[in-house]
Amino acid sequence: MARKPLVTMVLAGRCPVAAASASSAAAVILMCAVLMLAQCPSSQAQGGNCTDATDCAACLDTAPRCQWCSDLTEMYQTAMPRCSASFTNCSNITNITSGDPVFTKAQQLGPDVQLTPEQVEVEMRSGDIVEFDIRVRPAFNYPLDVYYLMDHTLSFSKDLDSLRMNAAGISAVINRISTRSRLGFGAFVDKPTEPYAYQVDNVAIPMCAGCEAPYSFENTLPLTNDSSAFARILQSQSVTQNIDDQEGILDAIMQTLVCDREIGWRQDAQRVLVVATNADFHSAGDGRVAGIVLPNDGNCHLDGTGRYTEGLKYDYPSIGQINSVVQETNTIVVFAVKLEAMPAYQNVTPEIQRAELIELQKTSTNVDRLLTRVLARLVSQALPIILTEEGVRIRSVRATCQTPNPKSKITGSNLEGCIDQRPGRVMVFRVQLEAGSCREMTAGQGRAVLRFNAFGDVEIKVNGLCNCPCNNSAAVSNSSWCSNQGSEQCGLCTCLDGFENRTPLSRCDCDVKVIEPCIQPGSGTICSGRGVCRCKECVCKALSNGTYCECDNGDCATGSNGLICSGSGVCECGTCRCSPGFVGEACDCATSDDPCKKSADGDNDRLCSGQGMCECGRCTCLNGFGGPFCDMCISTPELCARSICLASLSCVDLLKASTPASERAALLTRCTALPIMLSGNVTEPHTINGLNATSCPFLDEDQCSRKYYVVPKGASSAVERVFLPLEIGFDRACPVTSGGGSSFNYLPMIIGIVVGLLFIGIVSLLIWRYFTSKKDQQEYNQFLNSTKDTDWSNSENPLYKNATQKFTNPTFTTVPK
Repeated sequence: MARKPLVTMVLAGRCPVAAASASSAAAVILMCAVLMLAQCPSSQAQGGNCTDATDCAACLDTAPRCQWCSDLTEMYQTAMPRCSASFTNCSNITNITSGDPVFTKAQQLGPDVQLTPEQVEVEMRSGDIVEFDIRVRPAFNYPLDVYYLMDHTLSFSKDLDSLRMNAAGISAVINRISTRSRLGFGAFVDKPTEPYAYQVDNVAIPMCAGCEAPYSFENTLPLTNDSSAFARILQSQSVTQNIDDQEGILDAIMQTLVCDREIGWRQDAQRVLVVATNADFHSAGDGRVAGIVLPNDGNCHLDGTGRYTEGLKYDYPSIGQINSVVQETNTIVVFAVKLEAMPAYQNVTPEIQRAELIELQKTSTNVDRLLTRVLARLVSQALPIILTEEGVRIRSVRATCQTPNPKSKITGSNLEGCIDQRPGRVMVFRVQLEAGSCREMTAGQGRAVLRFNAFGDVEIKVNGLCNCPCNNSAAVSNSSWCSNQGSEQCGLCTCLDGFENRTPLSRCDCDVKVIEPCIQPGSGTICSGRGVCRCKECVCKALSNGTYCECDNGDCATGSNGLICSGSGVCECGTCRCSPGFVGEACDCATSDDPCKKSADGDNDRLCSGQGMCECGRCTCLNGFGGPFCDMCISTPELCARSICLASLSCVDLLKASTPASERAALLTRCTALPIMLSGNVTEPHTINGLNATSCPFLDEDQCSRKYYVVPKGASSAVERVFLPLEIGFDRACPVTSGGGSSFNYLPMIIGIVVGLLFIGIVSLLIWRYFTSKKDQQEYNQFLNSTKDTDWSNSENPLYKNATQKFTNPTFTTVPK
């Protein structure tokens, strides 16, 4: 019998130990104190914070350690939470413990029962953990159904011959494993349509002498215990041929799995499907080549002769569909494949639960030995697999195997299994089950299914303890605890219309009809339309605050990064309050220029490398320059060379002999390159000490034009080295001077040029005026001559028509007198 859920009223915190009776409460408390270090920490690690729960049901659903206090005392109105892991001053504590597992479907292990129990039911509180044992014993002569599904294409014909010769051996192998075994046989090719098979008048035809017409799948021999029938049916088999290299294997597997009655699968037998082939397979989507677009429906479509009839209607199934049906039918699929097709099946075997892959020899002569090894292994191992977890979780399965071989136990995960177990030996599996929250369960019910490969499934049903016991009693109407404005239950108040609780633990202390304190004077809108009025106070929505929710903290300027106040300030009542170091409407302008300096190169006082403007902590580069510090030349080579020269002027001044000592310290700070005095001539192209250099002009102390050479640092406009020739005469160009030594006077030349330009302009204007006047005179004379030659005379307007017109009737004749 199941232990009923125990509701304990104790004064101490809960450990996972329950009192059996009220008389043993003291012993229970003492045991909790002793075991607190060992048991309570693990349970407290589960679930959430007890004090977050606001009602009894939510409290008990939070974690196993949580308890609910229903005392009607003032301390639980505001300060003290009613849900806690322990109480010191509560006399009415509600707590629930889980019950014991009940085996609702358990049979004694025997010839037909290899696993017990098959069904477990338990009442559990959210987060609690229970444990129970499952026993497995491989039985002698357990019912075994083996269906041999074979490739019947021409390339596999020699393997069919080998199977005919080994038919008796295969039957003997299966009978040695279990005398209650049955054997069946089926064949597959591919969909009987182009481009998979040849057709004439839309009918598939044989492609080789003595061959059958192609077909998808044929159930040749349903499962039978007549071993001679298997040998006889193989003698009558013939092969066929298709066009492509892939076969319709998944169509055949699907029909074999879902056609229980036609194949002859027994409900209590272990099902094994052996698939023998030397070819790859078609899968879902391949049917579109032949115009077959309907997804495989996963239903049985075999006619009276055992042929698959809907191969031209439905597409091939997917690997996922096959795996789903394999799990549903608890079938072991064994792929017996030739070497050339092994890569394809090595990829697909892990995708199908409990599938096996074995390699056939050249003509399948080793198929009987392979089946012996595979079938013997399958019925001697117990491997747990979780099929379903709904509202519960199987934390672990620990195995106790009976075979003394240390390698017989599979460990390393939460699911342990046993292998190489002898028939008749009992294996014990300890299952640890954890209940989920009531929100994760369906109508308070949880479910899990644990499969032990060849031995069957264990169904676990969990009835969640989701109802708080204090809710079973009737609520106290018009309770004085609830200010006579509501009903009390479990220490909480449910208010009448027009009243509500200020907090979940309040006592109907709010009159919702009083809203005047929530209206800002002169507004007329409750809480400025940005909140609700509760207990004479505004409860503002997100991004709003203030006594009347008058401040909209989401209506501030947005920076270029898409963040309100650029992420560098706080929005207060529609205005950004910037963090230190930032200004602007959207706090998007940094007050410091440091971000514009490439301090990594030591150039601490040149903003934007001297080739841009620093605006709000960001460089705005001049045309032709780019990069965060405007140190990248992105324009023409000439402009790039100019930027390199500009970056190194401070270094040249440092090398000038005439530079005052007082200025050298500042120049040394700005010059981040290595200035070197260069002796000797420099030839084009400029290569100095193996480095490519750029020539730059400058004026020396005598205002003579000279050149120096710089070596740029990578692709930037920063300078690594500066070379200044020592020889004064090298590349030196000075202004031309007169004999007296004074400089050439450019003023008379400039005045002469200006006067000459003015003279040319005036002459041009006079010439234009002369030709314009002459042309006007000619046009005036032509006008006078035309007026003299005009002949004025009276004539009738050709467009004029007389208002009176005379018509004669053509049929009128004069009557003779």
